[in-house]
Amino acid sequence: MKPLLSSYLHRKRIQMVKPHLEGDILDIGCGPADITKFLNEEQYYCGIEHNEALVGELKIRYPQYEFYYKNVDKEELNLNRKFDAITMIAVIEHLKNPENILQQCYNLLRDDGNLIITTPTPLGGKIHKIDAKLGLTTREAAEEHQKLYSYEDMKSLLTSHGFKIYIYISEIRTWDESDV
Repeated sequence: MKPLLSSYLHRKRIQMVKPHLEGDILDIGCGPADITKFLNEEQYYCGIEHNEALVGELKIRYPQYEFYYKNVDKEELNLNRKFDAITMIAVIEHLKNPENILQQCYNLLRDDGNLIITTPTPLGGKIHKIDAKLGLTTREAAEEHQKLYSYEDMKSLLTSHGFKIYIYISEIRTWDESDV
């Protein structure tokens, strides 16, 4: 059973991403593929996951969608289509080599597509570690963090791969396109 706060945080992240789920979706680090609950029949969905057993379960549970087992730190996705939105929900902070997947995302997005990333800030990461020690969140998730990104770090990483930040939400405030 997941710690109580882990489930709550997962739901909150999905709620934040939900308004941006238009068109065909590529969900990197899809986990249990909860995003699929918010898609309509016309939308195409593809999930990428690093847990091979989970990918097998998802293929059975959701035969209408595509799922692939990949290590996005190292591997090429080799997908022959473009997407309207690509999500990475609580994924980028776990990657040793985020440049690999970001370059692929840039090439997999349609010209007017959106890359949607959720990740804890350095402050959020410290809180997550405390919560993990208290058993409120999963200890493994906190221990697996490779890098926690400030706004400046994230902006630098994304712009170096051709992306522009349109909306940035942190636990402190929200920036929109006119602020950045």
